[in-house]
Amino acid sequence: MSKIAKGNRKKGWAALALAALLLCVAPLCVLAGTATGSLTKVFDQAGLFTQQERDTLTKKATETAATYHMDIAVVTTDDAGGKSAMSYADDFYDYNGIGCGEKNDGLLLLIDMDNRKVWITTTGRAIDLFTDDHIDTLLDDEVMPHMKKGDYYGAAQAFLDRASRYIKYDGGEGPFLGHPVLYTAIALGGSLLVGGIVAGCLAGSHNKLPNPAQLARAYTGTNGVRLSRKEDNFVTTHTSRTAIPKSSSSGGGGGGSSTHSGSSGVSHGGGGRSF
Repeated sequence: MSKIAKGNRKKGWAALALAALLLCVAPLCVLAGTATGSLTKVFDQAGLFTQQERDTLTKKATETAATYHMDIAVVTTDDAGGKSAMSYADDFYDYNGIGCGEKNDGLLLLIDMDNRKVWITTTGRAIDLFTDDHIDTLLDDEVMPHMKKGDYYGAAQAFLDRASRYIKYDGGEGPFLGHPVLYTAIALGGSLLVGGIVAGCLAGSHNKLPNPAQLARAYTGTNGVRLSRKEDNFVTTHTSRTAIPKSSSSGGGGGGSSTHSGSSGVSHGGGGRSF
């Protein structure tokens, strides 16, 4: 084998190894970029929490985002800048890097001391998980009892606890959603398998390529070139048409999520209460 042929073969194997490596690494990069959402989970602009309370809330929110790939945050403000609680919550979510994945899945609790209102905003997959009824229950049964007593930390803690439980037990998508280590291991194993199959197929097809001289003899034979003539004649054509019936629209039942768009154009669900 010539030096040029050996060099080309080494380059081919290097390309195959690189392709397999990319197939293995790509899913892990996706997981790393979408698992936890925003780095900051508690934005206490109104100064309602102590440092210890902020740390506790941050730990809970970070664990929820990392485990279920659903970002969750708590925001307080004493100056809404002339915005309603809904608009402030939506814009804060959209312009502060909150959300997991391509659709920025997640939810946010706003304690608005300026408008004296509590608001929950949902985005992406959280819109479907947290319907209007679920948000009403979350506010009335978990958040507002603490707000009426001026226990803002208790309200935020109750929000995080109940929202996390709902995501885990009622809104899980797929059997591995609550097990990030297992999920990552499966993704890595699948990537290695696919990479190995692709590399093996390419290597096998490369080794099976015939020698140029053998390839030429397959067409010319030992007695020279033999040419044959073959004609394909177009005879006729036939076209069949089948009518596709239109699907009828049906009225949806209760329990859905009403949505609206923030100033960024992103769709949000949500609801709120005054205090």
